[in-house]
Amino acid sequence: MATRYLHGVIGLAFGLAVAAAQAQTSPSSAPLPAPAASGQAGTNRAKGGDAATAARDADAAGRQAQAQAREAAERSRVLSAKVSQAAADAIRRLARKAAERAIRFDEKAHAAAHNALDDARAAAEHAADESRKAADASREALARAEEAAKQFAASTRDEAEKAAAATRDALHKADEAMHAAAGAAREAAARTMEAARHTVGAGRPAQKG
Repeated sequence: MATRYLHGVIGLAFGLAVAAAQAQTSPSSAPLPAPAASGQAGTNRAKGGDAATAARDADAAGRQAQAQAREAAERSRVLSAKVSQAAADAIRRLARKAAERAIRFDEKAHAAAHNALDDARAAAEHAADESRKAADASREALARAEEAAKQFAASTRDEAEKAAAATRDALHKADEAMHAAAGAAREAAARTMEAARHTVGAGRPAQKG
């Protein structure tokens, strides 16, 4: 980005310098004098019959025009050199400013990159710490759950064994009660039959011998 900016600044300055040089060295800036008066004088002399004088005047006017043209060209060359030097100086100044700005921009970008890297490293370390804490908490919760499951299984086994023992005891007592009831019923039936026999025997008439 800084390199593109520097190239753009240099191109703009060079274009301005070329435009200024063209404006300063245009033909309108150094007009050549027109030898109209000399021509008119030559014509007048020609009319007067002095053709040699008119030719000398025309030659002098031509040499004067050439001298003025050379002088104008020299002034244009000097001015163009000055404009080129000024443009080169301006380009160097702009390039130096652009380079300094690019260096400052690069330094800021470098510092921003370092800051972003530090922030990312801190965030990663924080995330790692949180992950370790979560893993520790998960392991602790799992250990507590396993312990609670073991305790629940042990208590359930104890309760089941107690219930089974109580059931066996109840069945044993019920069996004993049934046996006792059956024995009592047999004894009662035997006594009832014995009493009935006595009753029947007592009610019969005595037989004669």
